[in-house]
Amino acid sequence: MCNYVPNDPIVLCSNVKCLSTTPMVLFSKYRGARGRILPRILGNRTAGCAVAKHEDSEFSPTNGEAPTGKQDHQLKSNPMPKFNRIWDVTPETAHPRARQLLGQSVVWNYGDEDSPLGNDIAADTFAAYLGFRAAYPEGRIQDFVHGQLASRGIPDADWDLLDPIRLEKSLNSGTGFELLRRDDIIIGLAFAQLLLDGAVDPIVRQRAITALRRQTTDIVLSFRGGGGEHARREQLAGFRQVLESV
Repeated sequence: MCNYVPNDPIVLCSNVKCLSTTPMVLFSKYRGARGRILPRILGNRTAGCAVAKHEDSEFSPTNGEAPTGKQDHQLKSNPMPKFNRIWDVTPETAHPRARQLLGQSVVWNYGDEDSPLGNDIAADTFAAYLGFRAAYPEGRIQDFVHGQLASRGIPDADWDLLDPIRLEKSLNSGTGFELLRRDDIIIGLAFAQLLLDGAVDPIVRQRAITALRRQTTDIVLSFRGGGGEHARREQLAGFRQVLESV
């Protein structure tokens, strides 16, 4: 039985191999402390425990975009300290590469919605990745990504969507929040990998960079609201530069 605390994005499921039936996860929109629209989880969060198995994926080693031998080895061989909560991952305990790239960045403040790890979805993704890495040190990142998307009913599609017309149509349709949640997941995962492993899977990295570009568009900034678009755009560009440096 999964012991994941349903309303706390910080506490990990103590049964990291829990593969129980994924419950329905409900979302609504809410405005964060700065007035931006953010997806909020209303239902059970045990979905973070599940690991989906997908043999055919663009993450597959047979694909041209797969990690190189050096990158794959770096991701899998980095010894990771035993973290029980995301709050245990600090500038002092995280990977040295993360400390070098982030300095005093807001990224470290997981309670701040400006952090790529500070919204509900990203914090859950971070916590779930802690559990995944602890349970499956040699686990494939594509299994984790597919599990996170499937548990939330989010299609594994439109990762490269930047066209303004299609983007606006998506945001104004029933799939708008799927797009925001998918971006929050992949951006959160990229920074979680950086903090824990000092490296980011190449496809995760590229998708996160594209997601950050998408989040800086006028369409998405206007949709989220809250004002301060110029400052937020610069902040998101800074996050993108960090990932481009990894």
